[in-house]
Amino acid sequence: MLVFKINEIPKGKSVEHLSVPDQILDLSGIPYRGLRLDITFERREMAIIMTFNFETEVQLVCDRSLDEYWHSLSGTYAILYKEGAEEESDDAQMSVRRLDISGNIINIEQEVRDTILLAIPLRKIHPRYFDENGDLIELEIQEDETQEADPRWDALKKLKETNQ
Repeated sequence: MLVFKINEIPKGKSVEHLSVPDQILDLSGIPYRGLRLDITFERREMAIIMTFNFETEVQLVCDRSLDEYWHSLSGTYAILYKEGAEEESDDAQMSVRRLDISGNIINIEQEVRDTILLAIPLRKIHPRYFDENGDLIELEIQEDETQEADPRWDALKKLKETNQ
């Protein structure tokens, strides 16, 4: 699905728009839906520059409530395929890959997968925990004052004080 034949990429700039069927990519067990890719190719004499933008929704589990919710993601990544590239490299915005004209294939599945996974937020918070301005609502912890404190805490505090 995300494999392109080099000989079919025209010289100069060209654009492809793809709708990727759900669950074709292995996102480590994270369900996704509606993956759209806009791919720009720029073919030159000894290189191909490929830039893709993606939009999708992933199903996440809230860190606070353990409720599942759908979260929109988008991102951009670029890959430079270069004939005779001495070293392949990766960073957060771009990769450099060897261009194998004889193989006639460019496969971007791994780069698309990694870009989506890197766009997933570290803190997965359900949208209901944000106010109308998009600010995180702080949790209110209510203590039950009728319940007595566990006497073991006092013993631990004394032990800590004597060790200092």
